[in-house]
Amino acid sequence: MMQQSCGFIRSLFSRYRGDLEETLRAESSTVVELDGFPAKTAPLTLYPGKKVTPESGFAFEVQESLGEGGMGTVYLARQDQLMRDVAIKRLHSSQQQAAVQAALVGEATLLARLDHPHIPPIHMFGYDDDGLPLLVMKRIEGVSWKALVSDQEHPFWDNLPRDRFAWHLRSFLQLCHAVEYAHSKRVLHRDIKTENVMIGAHGELYLIDWGVAKEFNSPSGVEASQFAGTPRYAAPEMFSGDRVLSPATDVYLLGATLTEVLLGRAKHGGSNLQEVISEALISEPTEFPPEIHPELAAICNRATHKESEYRYQDVRSLIDAIEEHLENRDALDSLQSAEEVRKRLVAEFEKAQFNERIVMRLAFESRFAFEEVLRKKPNTAEAKKGLLDTMGVMVRFEAAKKNTVHAHGYLEEMRGLGAGRLVLEELEATIDRAQSKKQQAEELATQIQYKLMEQVLKKS
Repeated sequence: MMQQSCGFIRSLFSRYRGDLEETLRAESSTVVELDGFPAKTAPLTLYPGKKVTPESGFAFEVQESLGEGGMGTVYLARQDQLMRDVAIKRLHSSQQQAAVQAALVGEATLLARLDHPHIPPIHMFGYDDDGLPLLVMKRIEGVSWKALVSDQEHPFWDNLPRDRFAWHLRSFLQLCHAVEYAHSKRVLHRDIKTENVMIGAHGELYLIDWGVAKEFNSPSGVEASQFAGTPRYAAPEMFSGDRVLSPATDVYLLGATLTEVLLGRAKHGGSNLQEVISEALISEPTEFPPEIHPELAAICNRATHKESEYRYQDVRSLIDAIEEHLENRDALDSLQSAEEVRKRLVAEFEKAQFNERIVMRLAFESRFAFEEVLRKKPNTAEAKKGLLDTMGVMVRFEAAKKNTVHAHGYLEEMRGLGAGRLVLEELEATIDRAQSKKQQAEELATQIQYKLMEQVLKKS
């Protein structure tokens, strides 16, 4: 097995052309049968600026190149009958190998089976004048997620929410939903990365480049005889010719993608392919800075665990973990706001001459905010403490006003919430002192009243 794995990596070195961010396509990355596909008729002559009219009646006007890769070129074209722009993916004229053509046909096969909002649809499949297959696909106007991660000043950010961190996480959930759907159709993407995620003009997300996707027919996954994907993101098993690729492999790629989103760099470092592969094979847990919540860091490191059995076993489990973190994050944001209100309440109450109306308003806002946190996440200890502290201020506030009945009411609520014995005893003593002073004041007032009455009677 070790020899097979070493040969597998040697094959990868032989096909490597120098770009560590490049998608490497194995010749057998996508195996399909050509039977059942359109015959090589109705050619589409693809020359920029010329109108193309195949026998089927569809007309396209190819306008410009949108991008070029190792396999072919993607053109922008205008479909006259439907008055829409489309993207046409065509192989280079030099790509005459049957396996390379089969890869593009395989991409068409898989895309035709995948009907999901975050997966761009394929409109047509055909052949050009050179007899090479081509795809007519949805044209996506936008930028790659990688461009947004790399450039914090990108003008596209002007159209996106201000809370970029939350936006990234919610975008990641959309990506996960696309991959989860593909897995339900028994398709592994194998090349998930920020570069292969497009963000549309209105924030819509698309997972693109299904050129190395592979179908698996058994729950355990599928064997891959050669590497296909991007080394900087790849799971360890992708470099081993004797291991099975499974949905857990795509889970790793999703975790590596989220790692890049959070840190601004790819999962696997290294200045050359050998260093990148070494990091991938070891797959040590990533060290995250303090500003990344430990819970989110743990999610990334579990998704990219070296051993596939210790990762999330399906994308749904990863989705659940991220959604729970977002709920916790919302609760933490609410907790921070509640704590700020509580501090303002304490500061106002501790003034020598506090404003009763301000104290009552801040107390209401603070109590409501902490109760909202506990509604979202009932076992949040900090929120419970903040709520008890707020009510403790109200006990002292009512006691200061000699409203001992109200003070006792807050004290009983605190007792029901499980306030500590010492805290309750201290507040009870505060109420007792207030009650004693109230009684003394009432007795003094009574004495003064009697003396006044005596004086009135004497004069009469």
